[in-house]
Amino acid sequence: MTEDNEVFAVLFGFLGPAEVANTCIVGTQETILVGGTITAERLAEARAPWVNERVTREVSTGALFTLLEAEGMLEGRSVAVVADASAAPQLGEVADLLRGRGIEPVLEIATSAQVSDLIAQNQEWAALSERIRAAGANTLLLVGNASAGIENAALNGLEVDIWATDASGLGSNIGNNVNPESARGVITVNAMTGAQIFETDPRFKECLDAFNARHPDIEVKHPDTLEEGEPLWYNGLSAHCRFFQLFELLATAAGPNLTHETFAEAIAGIGEFSIAGQPYASLGPDKLSSNDSFQLLEQDPDRGARGELVPIGPLRDATP
Repeated sequence: MTEDNEVFAVLFGFLGPAEVANTCIVGTQETILVGGTITAERLAEARAPWVNERVTREVSTGALFTLLEAEGMLEGRSVAVVADASAAPQLGEVADLLRGRGIEPVLEIATSAQVSDLIAQNQEWAALSERIRAAGANTLLLVGNASAGIENAALNGLEVDIWATDASGLGSNIGNNVNPESARGVITVNAMTGAQIFETDPRFKECLDAFNARHPDIEVKHPDTLEEGEPLWYNGLSAHCRFFQLFELLATAAGPNLTHETFAEAIAGIGEFSIAGQPYASLGPDKLSSNDSFQLLEQDPDRGARGELVPIGPLRDATP
């Protein structure tokens, strides 16, 4: 793709098992990438500018604590921090972020059972639940995939509030092994919900109007009104809109002489801006992920087929 078509930049990037190919784009092929997941290890291989619209777990967790503190919800907390096996490398970072807010975790541990092994998960959590109870925790902070922690907290009668660093496994994406009622009241942090974007975001409306003008025969429905089997036009449009707008802003800032060097200068100097779904966004020399928009969200099992995340606080610019 990049060699045969002389591509200047790739938008969106690869996801899932193919995500490793993103380093080939910015590394071997020396092609600009707007998308993918940036890590320090992958960035070290890059020989072309690379930005995305995501945030790392460390950034989103810091935003979670910032918003909880703003709402006075950190006071009086005895927090047990539990990471699933995939998030074990971030356990120490998350615990340190909590210490930075003046809270020393009463327990800090990573589980070893794999997400797919429900029997092993349940056995491990039966013992872990007793340790959480004995530590006197009134709050359980789940790092990574929250499904096992949510369901086993309920199964083992843990009377704790639950916070989750990762919103991706909540809302309608809650694990099939979780009783939706078990997740009632779980708090996490994320950017705007699909309903908020569709109903109130002027930057998304720009994309929606352009799409409707080009495809008058296609109805882009409100994400909360979709029935099973209907095409997910909103999902694709809202995501692609962010990438196009981010590239457009940077290419414009780079000026008429569009090169890797001017694009990199644009990234370093563009500062604050807004794109679809991210009213607060910014980039800089050491900030390559745009999103700064965060709000507290709570799992409500009474919404949708298996529950939805609903805002419980204002949307804020929650990163430095």
